[in-house]
This record gives sequence, C-alpha cells and structure tokens, in this order.
Amino acid sequence: MRGSHIYPDPQPCFAQIWVSDRIDRIEEKHRFMGLKSLALVEAVRETSDKTSTERRCFLSSLSSDAKLIGQRIRAHWSIENHLHRVLDMAFNEDQSRVRTGHAAENFALIRRFS
Repeated sequence: MRGSHIYPDPQPCFAQIWVSDRIDRIEEKHRFMGLKSLALVEAVRETSDKTSTERRCFLSSLSSDAKLIGQRIRAHWSIENHLHRVLDMAFNEDQSRVRTGHAAENFALIRRFS
C-alpha cells in the first residue's frame, strides 16, 4: 500500500481509503489508458441499532495520493447525491412506479433533460 487516509463523512460515517500504485498485477491494464493507481474505500456507518460496512474499489489515473483520491471520490459522490436530491424534490423520483420494459430508464432520461 502506498498511502492511507481517513476522512469524516457528513453523516454518522467514517471512511478509510487505501491506495496503491501496484498496477502491474492487473492482467488487462492496457484496457484502462492512463491507469496509475488503485483505491479501496471502506465506509463504516453506525446507527443506534446497527453498523454497516461498505467497500468500494476504484481504478484511477491519479497518482497514488490517498488524500487527493479521497477528495476526488467525495466530490464525485457529492455531485451524484445533489442530482438525486434535485430529481426527487422536483419529480418525486423515489415514488415513481414506472417499471415496465424500458420505461424506468426512459423516464429517468427525460427527467434529466428537464
């Protein structure tokens, strides 16, 4: 491992990130142009009745700087979460019951154009 960084989450959650530049073991690394590092994020969320752990893996074109990669991952999810909130508030997307065929994907696409 090249580096590790712990950062607090705005919700009651803590995440740790491990980063490595050992990409030589990836068999098909040629498919990922610019690949420089691998990252593993482990997020632990505790509520009053349970603890959950989630692990996510990332391929990155950034150098193996755990703090920088952690910041970029958080920035990406911040944008994703904001978009979801807007879609839910404006279109009540969480309550949508459109499920037949490709209708759910089609309606999601239309909502994003609006």
